[in-house]
Amino acid sequence: QRAPRHDDDSFSADSRRRRRRRHEYDSLTFFAHQIVSGRIATTLTFRLDKLTYIYINIKQLASLFRIMCVQSKTSTRQATVTAMHKDDQYIGLLKPWVLTPNTQIDKDKEYFTVATWGTMHSLRIFKFAWLTSKIGKQLHSEGSGLIGETRQVTNWGFSDCRGETFTVWQKREDMASFYVSGAHKNAMISMKDDVSFRVRRVWVKGSDLPTPGDYESNKAFVLRIKSGDFPEAVKKT
Repeated sequence: QRAPRHDDDSFSADSRRRRRRRHEYDSLTFFAHQIVSGRIATTLTFRLDKLTYIYINIKQLASLFRIMCVQSKTSTRQATVTAMHKDDQYIGLLKPWVLTPNTQIDKDKEYFTVATWGTMHSLRIFKFAWLTSKIGKQLHSEGSGLIGETRQVTNWGFSDCRGETFTVWQKREDMASFYVSGAHKNAMISMKDDVSFRVRRVWVKGSDLPTPGDYESNKAFVLRIKSGDFPEAVKKT
């Protein structure tokens, strides 16, 4: 026998209430989960941003440290090369003094003299010698303004091969014109990363120049340049 109709209605209403409460509970749970997840995501995002910021700063500091190390190493290298140049008094392998043909020397006149000194790895010396030979052809051409020159190459170690030139000019302008033209300019560009250069510029009287064919006077002349006996030719401003 069927139960009264009102009992079915009561059961149905109660079931609906339970389902509604369950739905509300699920909704609240879902909402709470979303809030918590959002906070976690926000926290993780914040922490990731912070870690990224720290990483970038560490990377920048590392880069700065490397630059400082390179600068320090370069500065130390430059100081070492300067000291090597200053202490170098060797004159044992000088080429004979070559006087430009038809040159008239005034013994009382001061001539502009340039002494170049460079140290390089020994593997670069062949390139240096080849470029120097090309420079020599232009150097001794008529009208260059060169009075005379000598040079030497010495080997002090696998990473310290030295090339030196000593040139005397009629005028400072003659030297300047030669240095920025032709073979010399090309050689300087080609060797700029291979050689650490140092230069002395002095004034030398005609009476102090070497005698062609006299090796001892040639060595004495170069030694005086290296020792700082001649007045410095201060660069014009």
